[in-house]
Amino acid sequence: MGLLSIFVQFNKKLGDRLSVFDFFKDDDFTEFLVNKIYRIIDTKKPKLILEIGGADRPLIEKNSCSYQFYGLDIDKPSCCEMFYDEFMDQPVEKTISCNFDLIVSKSLLEHTEDNKQVLDNLYSCLKPKGMMVHYIPSKYHPYSTILRIVGPKLQLKIIKSLRPWALPLSGYRAYFSYCSPGQMKRLLKDVGFVNIEITTFYGAKDYFKFFLPLFVLIALYDNIMRVLPYDFGASGFLLYCEKPGV
Repeated sequence: MGLLSIFVQFNKKLGDRLSVFDFFKDDDFTEFLVNKIYRIIDTKKPKLILEIGGADRPLIEKNSCSYQFYGLDIDKPSCCEMFYDEFMDQPVEKTISCNFDLIVSKSLLEHTEDNKQVLDNLYSCLKPKGMMVHYIPSKYHPYSTILRIVGPKLQLKIIKSLRPWALPLSGYRAYFSYCSPGQMKRLLKDVGFVNIEITTFYGAKDYFKFFLPLFVLIALYDNIMRVLPYDFGASGFLLYCEKPGV
């Protein structure tokens, strides 16, 4: 193990120990997202549900007695039949053949180059009164800003050196098209969605555990942004919206 690896692992261990304190805890957006989806399932009873970008890590379990669960991703996992009733191996920008009651995703829309096109496409494949729930990292958080500056090639090299434990889930190119709460809300309205709800989250400190002073600085940033009456500093946001009925 080289000196850089020893340094990074040492700082990560210190960051892990600090993470037990409330000041250093990230908001649990995944739990919030999953609970939101299951509340919709319990109350709205959607029959056809589509998860985009989930591949082999779906947000919910298939339940053929209550709903049909479809997956869509550019990479088809070998075991997709374990997670989905049907799987579509295609980009989300391509026309989707079925119509759904509910579409969900987690950390997918920041990786699509033109979210105006994507949301137009998703709007088209929703049934009237259909719903969407997505979690999206926000483009103006320090992590997202750095990611856009360094680009995908340098990003992958940095991850290998500074965050090797996250390598299997990182390194995909991120565009952050309309990926701020304000921009996304305006875009959703332009596309035609109604009953739009935005919930902001603060965190992403885990990305900076390779260097403890930076980890502490980002924790301070997150806690300041959390109490300010603005949402541009959020690390991510959950959106809920509906397609008008007929």
